[in-house]
Amino acid sequence: MFVKFHPVILDRNVLVEIARYLENHQETERIQRIKALDEPSNWIFMVMVPIEERQDRPDNFEKNAALVSSFFVNAQTDAAQAIEAAELAYQSEIGFKDNFYERLLAFYLGVKKELAQKRKHEDFLKIEDFIVSQADSNGIPRWHPIVLTALGVLYDNNDANKVLKFARDEDPHNPISDILLIIRVTSFSMYPKWEIMFHNDLKFITFDTGLSNIFAAFDLAILGGNLKSGKNGCPVGKSFFPRVGDGWDRLREKIEA
Repeated sequence: MFVKFHPVILDRNVLVEIARYLENHQETERIQRIKALDEPSNWIFMVMVPIEERQDRPDNFEKNAALVSSFFVNAQTDAAQAIEAAELAYQSEIGFKDNFYERLLAFYLGVKKELAQKRKHEDFLKIEDFIVSQADSNGIPRWHPIVLTALGVLYDNNDANKVLKFARDEDPHNPISDILLIIRVTSFSMYPKWEIMFHNDLKFITFDTGLSNIFAAFDLAILGGNLKSGKNGCPVGKSFFPRVGDGWDRLREKIEA
């Protein structure tokens, strides 16, 4: 009988907790939450980590796969599969190819000044158009998570604010890396090899509450359709933009144009 598994993808901060536990064996609330994932029906991956740590990637793959295999007793943790998944996600089309990362960086820096300062209500539409124009000029699809999260900051999405950190003197690579996780997870879930093996209920585990909430707001099926078929569907709903009000239809049409 063919068994399907539930894919569970771990963020880097989860692996930090696992590494600490394997050294000191101290039970914490976070460790208890991670241990709850140790079920035979789960397949644990650490696909995020080598994407964030772009240097010495093979070493990171093997080191983190070994951590996962040492910690989880009952869940599936095939290290070779995990390394293959990480490599494939790293090579996905929207990420580091064709200078796309540099264009994401240019977009982030281009909109940061506008979104870091307080705004008058009448400025919203003007800044909305500016964000969209920055995406267009850098060749970034309007439905891309970094564009939508920037628009979320404009319309007072607190989680978007926490993730993009426009108001802080933040290394831009950190928030860009976090946002790219959404694309990486979506790309990972689209590979036919794993579509056959997995139930369609992928879980992303992180202790970053803002990122967790942002990730949960995205419809991965719509996002995957955009990636696979060149569609322009908006993968988030009106609630992602708390202050958009009656402007939601206008904004959605603009995103999907």
